[in-house]
Parts: sequence; structure tokens; C-alpha cells
Amino acid sequence: MTKKFELGKSTKERSKKPILLLIGLVIALLAAVSVYWFAIRDTSPAVVDGNATDPTINSSKELSSNESSTKSSSASGTESTSNSEDIPVSTALAVTGIKLSQESGFVNASAQISGSTQAGTCVFSFTATDSRPVVKEASATSDCSIKIAEVEFDKIGEWNLSVTFYQQNTKATAEQKVTIN
Repeated sequence: MTKKFELGKSTKERSKKPILLLIGLVIALLAAVSVYWFAIRDTSPAVVDGNATDPTINSSKELSSNESSTKSSSASGTESTSNSEDIPVSTALAVTGIKLSQESGFVNASAQISGSTQAGTCVFSFTATDSRPVVKEASATSDCSIKIAEVEFDKIGEWNLSVTFYQQNTKATAEQKVTIN
């Protein structure tokens, strides 16, 4: 049998247990609200630079500054600026046979270069509406290929793939719509 009322105890001693219980519940409730508040407030995805250890991959910030202007000195010592749009299109070079595949967490892209007799640079540029561009370079003579981790693409769906081959201050470009799954 449980005792609900003890004789010989004052009312102050009997009322301490419910007050301590109430204080404990308030503290637990405040802790739960605080954890919930901080978890909801910090829902922005963490930005991880997956390319930090690979010096051949440039961040989009570096690419935009590199593509916007390239400074070169002329014989007179003055500087001129040019960008990739200023490079003339070659009539001898052509980019063909763009292929794309996905395997083991990687996107593999390749293209054939015709008319090339020496090494040049292939630039694979993936762009999509409301997405950051994914750009990768490779050196090649006739076959360009790259391998990009799927996590570099911030969405799945349709992307525009532009492959540009640069050789001796000329270029050739081909574009194709591709799907990233």
C-alpha cells in the first residue's frame, strides 16, 4: 500500500517533489527546443571543394577569371587582353563523335579531333539552366576524353556539353545535349 499523505511532515517538504519535477521538465523542453532551433537554422548544404587535391581542376571562380581575360605581352612591352571568343575558328580542325557514359560514380566523355597533327587542349564544358558549370580540360592530339565525378554535377537531367579543341591559337567546337543521371 502506498502512502499518499505522511503525518508529521510540513507542507513545504511535501511540495518540493512536484516543483523539482516541473523544473526538470522545463529544462528538458528548453533543451529540445534549442536543438530543434539550431538544426533547422543550419539547413544550408555544406560546400565541399572536392577538387582541392587535384591541381588540374579549376574552381568555377578561377575559370571565370581565366576565361574573362588572358594577358600577354607583345614585343613592344604593352599588354593586350583576349578571351576564348577572340581565338579564330580553324577550318582544318573539327570536333566530332561526342560520346557520354556513366559508370561507377563517374561521368565519362570523349570526342574525336580530326585535322590535328600535334597536341592541343580539349575543354569539356557542361552547362545547364540554374546550375553551376562543370568544366574539365585534357591534352590530346586526336582523341579527347575526361572522367568527372558525378558529385560535381549539382542536378540530374539535361545538360549542354560543349567540347572545344584549342591548337596553335585556333579552335574547333562541337555541342551536344546530354543527360546526367
